[in-house]
Amino acid sequence: MARKITLTVPDGLYEQIDQWRNAFNLSRIFQEAMTDAIRRKEEFQQRVNKEDSMAEIIRRLRREKISYEKKTFREAEEEGRKWAARAAYEDLITAVNAPDEIVERHPALAEQITQTMERLSRMPANVSASFESFRGTVVSGWKHGVYAFWSLVQHRI
Repeated sequence: MARKITLTVPDGLYEQIDQWRNAFNLSRIFQEAMTDAIRRKEEFQQRVNKEDSMAEIIRRLRREKISYEKKTFREAEEEGRKWAARAAYEDLITAVNAPDEIVERHPALAEQITQTMERLSRMPANVSASFESFRGTVVSGWKHGVYAFWSLVQHRI
């Protein structure tokens, strides 16, 4: 059985939610976020209450890594959508059609990828570049966001 709750959000966030209400399943987003937050709290309490074995620590870190990568992908995807909405047509077509390694070397696109990595990692890009998994997640998410935008507009152009 599903139950209703009431949430309070700042006016600015409410206006954004109201503007995009039809684009999101608010219940699903809230449920996923709360499920993840509760799971993390419960796992933290369990770790505090008992000494973890190395195998348990590895399992926890793997779960946290997956969660971190999903969050990074979603945030990079949003950055890609935002960039695509203001991109020049030629750059947009290049981003949509070029393989990842070309996107990362293309002058106009590489700068966007670097800026996205710096925003998401809160580290300078030259440090982030050493984390290939992070870099790959950012590029994939960013391109996914560009594709999502392109799929909305390509038939209207």
